[in-house]
Amino acid sequence: MFAKSKTSALVLLCVAALLASACGGGTSSASDSTDVVPSTSSETTTEEDSSQGSSSGPSESPIGDLLGIPFTDSDAMDEYFSDLSRRAEVKIAECMLAQGFEYKVIDFGDLEQIGAAVNADSREFVEAYGFGIASNPFEESFEAFDSFVDPNQDYVMGLSEGERDAYQTALVGEPPDLDSGSFPSFAPGGCQGGAYNELFSFARVFEQFGDQFEEIEEAFNADPRIIEATSGWSSCMTEVGYRFTDVESAEADVQRRYDAILRDPDAFAEGDAPPLPTGSDDDNVVVFGPQTLNPEFQARVDDLAVEERAIALASWDCSGPLRSIADDIQIEYEQRFVDANGDAIRAALADE
Repeated sequence: MFAKSKTSALVLLCVAALLASACGGGTSSASDSTDVVPSTSSETTTEEDSSQGSSSGPSESPIGDLLGIPFTDSDAMDEYFSDLSRRAEVKIAECMLAQGFEYKVIDFGDLEQIGAAVNADSREFVEAYGFGIASNPFEESFEAFDSFVDPNQDYVMGLSEGERDAYQTALVGEPPDLDSGSFPSFAPGGCQGGAYNELFSFARVFEQFGDQFEEIEEAFNADPRIIEATSGWSSCMTEVGYRFTDVESAEADVQRRYDAILRDPDAFAEGDAPPLPTGSDDDNVVVFGPQTLNPEFQARVDDLAVEERAIALASWDCSGPLRSIADDIQIEYEQRFVDANGDAIRAALADE
């Protein structure tokens, strides 16, 4: 609860932006795309200041203050990541231009709906999507991918095959080795990777200090106040007919049943790709993009979604006492984390 929700939101936002950069196809063009012109305006020369952000008044997230990310303000978060994406595109375009290629800055536009779907901390979200498992909050957002077209597509298609290969290598780096025997890395390199690695450098903080994040999260979850409130949640859920020890076990139960439906070899309509991974039963099923289930299986998912929303809504109502104390306790533990690791994190950010 301590770092997981924040980190997940960051990962989804970053992944959405990175995937969008590699998209092509569709029927309508991205709006307001322009050729790059290297700028000397204050918007690009004050990069370091704006990327680190600023804060004033009482802290609602010591970690957010340290990283310069407005974790507790969803509107500010949307603007923060939109600004980073815009600036990353300018850097990509300048890099591609330096390597002899044309590149139009991409305006992601409606693709930012995907980030908005992550904001699940409301009763309205729970009523509509439950835990966001069988009732997929991203389903409508994927329509944006269908209508999105890379404004560079016509230029790329006008290149020779060799030139296109060189363009792709310049943009995203060398393609992964699919025959290496190990799971390939799909992290972008090239101009795209360089831009995102620079502007989204805070993401590496989560990687570098991952063990410390986990330790402080475990301490948060073991706090007697949290344990007592969680116990109250379990008793409340029992009173309304559900037997779970905590929210995670309720989500895991829905996820297990959802995965069982999608793993059936007859679940998907002919021609649709199966979900990933298809191997270990211990792995959650991951479905990227809209897929078509055969009617029988879609009905089973729909029924599960109804049950999921009921469980999640009961969980939300039973979580009132926990929500009333969790934020204050989380700030305490975030502050402990910052006190212990702040200097090291500042040094890591300064080295980027």
